[in-house]
Amino acid sequence: MCWVQVDLGRTVPIDKVKLFPIVKWGWLHAAGDKREFFPIRFRIESSDDSKFKSASIVTDQTGADYTNIPDAVIIFPGNSTTGRYVRLTATRLTAKLLKDKKLEYKLALMKFEVWSCGRNVAEGCP
Repeated sequence: MCWVQVDLGRTVPIDKVKLFPIVKWGWLHAAGDKREFFPIRFRIESSDDSKFKSASIVTDQTGADYTNIPDAVIIFPGNSTTGRYVRLTATRLTAKLLKDKKLEYKLALMKFEVWSCGRNVAEGCP
């Protein structure tokens, strides 16, 4: 399991979370298959605690493989959540078979936005 999170600096109401899948990464090119970098199963949570001991679910896509990956952006409604921290946790990544028969797993996003009150409050945040 791996994750990426953003610290918004203060607690805000979360209107929506936008994830931008990546299809190119340096010399690698996924040939349009966003599965190479985007998790198959994941959840997005918000919390006021950076350790996420208590969290609210924005979306839970851990019950079945997520297949609805458009070309540009995936948008999840905030579901009346609030939080200072927003975390994407991948519970299953796609395996890529390398030439040496080893499996490689990656999680990469082009962009991770958190929208509150009509603006992307994650811009410039750690």
